[in-house]
Amino acid sequence: MDSNNNSAIYDLLKLLELAIDESFNLLGQYTIIKHSEIMMLLDRLEQNVPEEIQKVRSQLIREGKETIHKNIDNMRNIIDRGFAIFGSYVVIKKSKLLILIDEIYANLPVEIQEARAILKS
Repeated sequence: MDSNNNSAIYDLLKLLELAIDESFNLLGQYTIIKHSEIMMLLDRLEQNVPEEIQKVRSQLIREGKETIHKNIDNMRNIIDRGFAIFGSYVVIKKSKLLILIDEIYANLPVEIQEARAILKS
């Protein structure tokens, strides 16, 4: 995996953070997001998960080490369970999504290293 592919996932995480931060805040802890915009970014994020992780995903899951897809799925669930308003917008608790994004940032380098170690064995 080259650094350009790794930078793509970090760029998408940053875009996701910006989209959430630029959403309409409601009573401090809640925000109104555009459902389709955030889901599109999550789709792109999932498509850009490093190849090493994709190749050994089932083994990482068995070992309890696969977090990227789990966190993306958790973000989708939070959005899907949000309160829909105005057709294409959803009210969600902003901090829940930001925590999951932070977890991806923190775990991505470790997960890539673990995937590479599995591929070498």
